[in-house]
Amino acid sequence: MASTHILAVGKMTRAGADLQIDWRLAELLEWQREEQRPLPLPVDLILWLEDRGFVVDLLTGCTARLQPLQRVIDEAAELQELMDAMEDDMWHSRGGW
Repeated sequence: MASTHILAVGKMTRAGADLQIDWRLAELLEWQREEQRPLPLPVDLILWLEDRGFVVDLLTGCTARLQPLQRVIDEAAELQELMDAMEDDMWHSRGGW
């Protein structure tokens, strides 16, 4: 069964076209071309999963929920902020400036 992919969705009005372009589709197709390998899942399924908070591994097709990953990303950012603040405190306590 062949899939049909739509790069833009929207509606026509008297003022013209009201379109939204989903660049993710173009990026996925570009990845497929550059890597010279098929995507592990149909493009529309990958986009559907992403829209529902999943991350799809393009090499294996494995999926993971973004929420736990986002927590790790946020914690790493908070840790980096803390480390930067500690470095600043140490620099100032040694007579910086």
